[in-house]
Amino acid sequence: MQLVVDFWDVGQGDCSMVRLPDGKLLIIDTGPPDSPLVEWLTARGDQIYGIVLTHNDEDHAGSFQDLLERFPSRFQNVFLLIDRNPREESAKRILASASRWAKRHKGHLHNLENDQQGLLPIYGWDAGREKLAIYAVHPDFECVVHNLLRKKAQPNAVSAVLCLDVDGKTEIIWGGDAPMRAIADKCEGKSPEVMFGPHHGGPTDRQMRDYSKQFDRLNPRNIFISAGTGNQHGHPIKKFIDLHYAKGRRVVCSQLVHCDKHRVEAKHHVMRHHLELEMVPPQNSGAVTCRGPMRIEWDPEMHEFLHHDTHQAHLEKLAGIDKPYCMGGLSAYRK
Repeated sequence: MQLVVDFWDVGQGDCSMVRLPDGKLLIIDTGPPDSPLVEWLTARGDQIYGIVLTHNDEDHAGSFQDLLERFPSRFQNVFLLIDRNPREESAKRILASASRWAKRHKGHLHNLENDQQGLLPIYGWDAGREKLAIYAVHPDFECVVHNLLRKKAQPNAVSAVLCLDVDGKTEIIWGGDAPMRAIADKCEGKSPEVMFGPHHGGPTDRQMRDYSKQFDRLNPRNIFISAGTGNQHGHPIKKFIDLHYAKGRRVVCSQLVHCDKHRVEAKHHVMRHHLELEMVPPQNSGAVTCRGPMRIEWDPEMHEFLHHDTHQAHLEKLAGIDKPYCMGGLSAYRK
């Protein structure tokens, strides 16, 4: 089974791409309006099984309309949520764009809310010897309705949580901007190779009393944080990284943020391997790459995801960073 997953470097925003066994692409979040994904797709002719928007914030869905307008016939499916008042301008734009696309190009528009079994199937592949399933585990209809009835809806509360399973074992979790509690509730006991996020390393429920306990309820091996060098939100939060490293997990950030001010000021990248992975670098001139994009590929013989060589190369380059947030846990990292 051919299966490649790329976690893109788009700055302060999320974007992943799954190359499915049938050769088509599944895009999970598109990144901000200037996402390098747009340029990448412009230069290629890949057919796209679908786009999944975990929620409709600009840093996750900013390039959605642009992609639909540029490549309408290349998309088969769109999965999205009503995560705020549909009359809000940002929500109206996204919903109207998706509606026009579905009507004009006979595309399939799906609500990302879970069914009564607690999940929403997004993609499935059954080759007999190996089975692939990608699905959403959060939110459900009750959660969405409760959010919409608030005085002011909170999109992060209903941000979708997605899982990728191979032969029934969860290998990847996309946390979107969901609270850690929501992820732990829906993914308790899972031990994925990678967890993406949530919320750029600053989960929205980090002030809750039981926040730290949520890190005991699932056990990802690697955490990928998509944080922009110039973000104003304090992402990633050091406590988020420390709590993972206390469990022996490895955390990597797409861009350098707080760790080495001299490197940031000098725009001295730690890794710069976008082109090596045939990806487009972010357009933001102030971005300073740390881990950059990350690629994992399924090995059917070993029956596990293997990291591209750049994963080990980054580990070695961390020694040159001044007080990196992640260095404290390197001795505990399970190689």
